[in-house]
Amino acid sequence: LASVLQTVTDEFCDLGYDVRYLGGRREMVFGSISDLQRVFTNLVENAVHYAQTVEISIAQISGGLVQVDVADDGPGISDEDKTRLFEPDFSTKVTGMGLGLAIVNSIVMDHHGTIRAEDNHPKGATFIFELPA
Repeated sequence: LASVLQTVTDEFCDLGYDVRYLGGRREMVFGSISDLQRVFTNLVENAVHYAQTVEISIAQISGGLVQVDVADDGPGISDEDKTRLFEPDFSTKVTGMGLGLAIVNSIVMDHHGTIRAEDNHPKGATFIFELPA
C-alpha cells in the first residue's frame, strides 16, 4: 500500500501541489491496486481543490487493520455534509469532480474496509480508511 500512496503523492507533487506522504512501514492489504489508487487519487484531488497542504499517513492498528489518513488544511466539512458525504452523487454535486464519495465508499467496502470523515484540528478535514491487513 505504501507504494500506491507514494505514487499518488508523487503525481500531485509533479503538478505543483503540496502533498506529503508521511510514510509507514511495509503495510500490506489484499485488493486491487488500481482501485485503491483511484480512491486515493480522488480524495487528494478533492483536497487540493480546497487546501494548501495535504498529508497522507499510514499505520498498522489493532484488530489486524491498516489505517490510512488523508488530511488537509482546507475549510473543513460541515457536520450536516459529513452525514451525507457518501450518498450517491452528493460529492459530485458539491465539487463537480472526482469519482464521487459514494463510489469511493463502495470501492473501500469491496475491500472489506471502512471510510469516514472527521475534523482536522485546527482546520481542515481528514478522511480515515481502515482496511484489513
